[in-house]
Amino acid sequence: MTKPQERFATDKQRLLLAAESPECAWLDCHVPFDKCQIHHITSWADGGETNIKNLTVLCPHHNGANEDHPPGGIPIHRGRMVRVGGQVAWQSPGGGVPVPTSPTN
Repeated sequence: MTKPQERFATDKQRLLLAAESPECAWLDCHVPFDKCQIHHITSWADGGETNIKNLTVLCPHHNGANEDHPPGGIPIHRGRMVRVGGQVAWQSPGGGVPVPTSPTN
């Protein structure tokens, strides 16, 4: 029997995420890590795993504004967070080239 996957980030994952993004990962947002939430890039509801490759840090506002289920995978109103080549990036509404957002990227 396999162990069910955990939904919430571990303390170790939180430390790694804090080092990667000391503030909200949304483009031009500077809310500090300790005021942010851990966000699944591919949503938990859609089978997104709780691992560093699928997690980032967003303030409560941007965690709610992120388009987790854009039609056709392309955000149309507010944008969404993605990982490209291991780097956290913001995908603009309508598509285009994702913009790396973490100061450590």
